[in-house]
Amino acid sequence: MKIPEIVLYISKDRLKQAPVISFNIKGFTPGDVGTILDQTFDIKVRTGLHCAPMMHKTIGTFPLGTIRLSPGYFNTAEDIEITIKAIEKIVAQEWHNPFLIQPQLEAQMPEAINNIDKGLGLIETKYYTFGNHPTN
Repeated sequence: MKIPEIVLYISKDRLKQAPVISFNIKGFTPGDVGTILDQTFDIKVRTGLHCAPMMHKTIGTFPLGTIRLSPGYFNTAEDIEITIKAIEKIVAQEWHNPFLIQPQLEAQMPEAINNIDKGLGLIETKYYTFGNHPTN
């Protein structure tokens, strides 16, 4: 499955990848996505710089950061499917919550959202080796 608007930030070495998924959605701030997932879909994520601003400067997501999912032992395959479906609905703007303001379109967003990643595509994956720059 591919969601063109998603950028994943993961380790190139799968053995060094923690069970944490850090991503962004083109056209949305991480905070908007976190709020929509929480308030509309009851899915809990962390957003922002995750106490690691220098890491976000390295991967090019400073100052907004990323959205972080942390699936664990008690999550089921169904939980993962529900989360993927929710992300697809956010990308397609097929969600509604009368208590939330619809996020602005990318063209109306501040410069920082446009700089989350200039090369967004398919599920673009950026690989990092600690202390080094990306190696796509």
